[in-house]
Amino acid sequence: MSDEQIPFRPNRSFTKRMLIANNLCAWGAIFVALYLGAGVVGIVIPAMSTYLFALFSAYVGVGHLDMRASAALAGNPNQGGQQ
Repeated sequence: MSDEQIPFRPNRSFTKRMLIANNLCAWGAIFVALYLGAGVVGIVIPAMSTYLFALFSAYVGVGHLDMRASAALAGNPNQGGQQ
């Protein structure tokens, strides 16, 4: 399906900015934990790694649902080529 057939394609610029800001904050927390030492690293790194994974998964999942909804509006619910 080409872009011309999709009636509405959100650019999600706010979501992209929030993902980038949260990503930078999480990496900042990881680097601060590494700087502070071993007592904090065992808590912060697993928590921030999980947080980063959850953020990216939510962003990709919402994008997938947006694309499915747009494809359904364009009259092609089987957008992935599956029949």
